[in-house]
Amino acid sequence: MISGNDKPGQYGHRLLVLLLSPVLALLMMLVDPKITNALTLLGAGDFVSSTAPSAPGVVHSIGFLTPLSGHQIIPTDYIIITFANYSDVTPATSSVGWTGGTPIYSVLGNQVFITGVSAIQGSGITISGITTTNPPTGQSAIVKVEIADDSSGTTVYDSVNIAPIPANRNTTTSVTVISFSSSFEFYGYTSPNAFVTILLNGSVAGTTVADVNGNFYKLIAGLQGATLYNISVYAQDQSLRDTQSLTFQATSLNDMNLIFSNVTIPTTFDIAPRTFFQGDFLNLQGSAHPYSQVTLFIEGSNDHSFVVQTDEDGKWTYKMDTRIYKLNVGPHIAYAKEVVQGGYTSIFTQEEAFEVKSCRIADLNCDKHVDLTDFSILMYYWKKPNPANHRADVNADSKVDLVDFSLMMFYWTG
Repeated sequence: MISGNDKPGQYGHRLLVLLLSPVLALLMMLVDPKITNALTLLGAGDFVSSTAPSAPGVVHSIGFLTPLSGHQIIPTDYIIITFANYSDVTPATSSVGWTGGTPIYSVLGNQVFITGVSAIQGSGITISGITTTNPPTGQSAIVKVEIADDSSGTTVYDSVNIAPIPANRNTTTSVTVISFSSSFEFYGYTSPNAFVTILLNGSVAGTTVADVNGNFYKLIAGLQGATLYNISVYAQDQSLRDTQSLTFQATSLNDMNLIFSNVTIPTTFDIAPRTFFQGDFLNLQGSAHPYSQVTLFIEGSNDHSFVVQTDEDGKWTYKMDTRIYKLNVGPHIAYAKEVVQGGYTSIFTQEEAFEVKSCRIADLNCDKHVDLTDFSILMYYWKKPNPANHRADVNADSKVDLVDFSLMMFYWTG
């Protein structure tokens, strides 16, 4: 659903600070001189060219969204990126998303610094060009991003810890910002750890990574108010398969945040083989939200549908035995749709085409003859349950026996 939403400020912690006695505040500083009430940077990701231990020259592209109730970055602030267990760290070379200033890049040891820029709350920032040597095996690859008042991080306003993510696609932020009054906020479902891309009017406006439960969140701020946007959302699963794009339109509201909830990205979908003989298996597989129901559709000269359940990792497979579910010779298409827990239904996936070729019953090697070659194959699998060459089980009863031999004799061509 879509609803208007004005986010209130978070003032509870400020009242608490006012009530603290000077003595207590002094004790806090003695314990940890780095005082912080830091909020979490949203939608953060560290997209890297390699996650291999000790890999040299690894390129990092770090993205995050400053919280709407967080700190407004000013040119004297520092963005500090700490690569705790990395080596050979180089400074950033480019960044986008700032609303003012000129970025100044530097590095000291395993810390990268950016200063001289400003950004309002809700800004989407991307920092690129940092290179490192990855941590050795057994050491954490977590990267810490902080927005602080100085290079020492005396006061940290916003922060986040990020695990590296293999970069499977290059993205750039390209929304034209005219005013800063409107924003879109997305909550939805896809496969665990999927890379989610959101486009506005055909340009990438934001990316994020779903959590281990397949839930994703993204806020895109700095949009022009009272403007119609064409929105597309799609995901790439851990096997680098892209989903069908979910597309719709929405008009931004002046000084308002629109929330898109229960955005259900369809399952990824793949089939193999693309060409096979009558009686062979057709393998269908994909990734979706965990514990979802996926309905598969086969269309051609005769139609079939099947329902499968995804596992805790969102994966599903279906092995269609075309000896039981007959498919006529010729072209067919397959597609799917998903229903997540809660009853939210996706759009249909893309259509995947395949072709069925003719192969007569008992022709085990599909050479258009039932002869001694087929008999030899039958004898090899004699009395074996669920034979590797499933065509040897002519009547599809999971064993090779006299019934299969009798059928072969009936169709014998010599």
